[in-house]
Order: sequence, then structure tokens, then C-alpha cells
Amino acid sequence: EDAEHWGGATFVSSTQLLCTTPRVSDAIEHQFEVRVNPRDGHRASGGELRFQYHHPVRVLSVDPAVGTPKTAVKVIGEHFASGTHLSCSFGGVHTPARFSSSSLVLCLAPYQAPGTVSVHV
Repeated sequence: EDAEHWGGATFVSSTQLLCTTPRVSDAIEHQFEVRVNPRDGHRASGGELRFQYHHPVRVLSVDPAVGTPKTAVKVIGEHFASGTHLSCSFGGVHTPARFSSSSLVLCLAPYQAPGTVSVHV
């Protein structure tokens, strides 16, 4: 993608710009260059940067669908990625998650009031 497809950036500080990435159809590493227009009063030297795209995570089902706190829950979905910050959210209550594969994450249900909640990874 060339610079025209990236749109604008927001100046945050002398060391930080906030950019929005363009939509792409593949989840691979893309190379881009940052250029700042000196007419805006900000000076910057461009450089080659890399950004890794990931497919959006999608939860398809949970097993079991009913349980008590500390129940081991299999979260089945698409595009899970391993990492140190992986977690499950049961109705907004976050618990650590264990990556098994790109389609399976394992979590323990947290302590929570009885009822149905949404699950996110």
C-alpha cells in the first residue's frame, strides 16, 4: 500500500504519532514508511517500519457451556495467537488463558454471580 492509502496521522508528541492501518486481506507482515509534512510545524525523519497484521479473533463456542467457578473451559474459535497477554473474558471478568492452537484456548471460569455471560479471548 502506498502512502495515499494510509490517510492521516495524529501528532501526539515529538516522539509519537498515532496512525490508523489500512484494511488488508492477508495477515502478514507489511512494510511502510512514515513521512511527516514539515508544513505542520513538526519535523521527522522517515524510516522503514514493520507492522504485523493478525486476523480478528472469533469465538465460535465454549465447552462446557455451563459450569461453576474454576471450571476448565475450552474456547473454540479462529485465529487465536499465543502470547504472554492472552486472556479470556467472561462477562468482562478477565482470567488467564492457555494457548493450545489457533482454534483452541483453555481458561478457568472466574468467580461470578450466576447467569449467562459473553466470552471473549
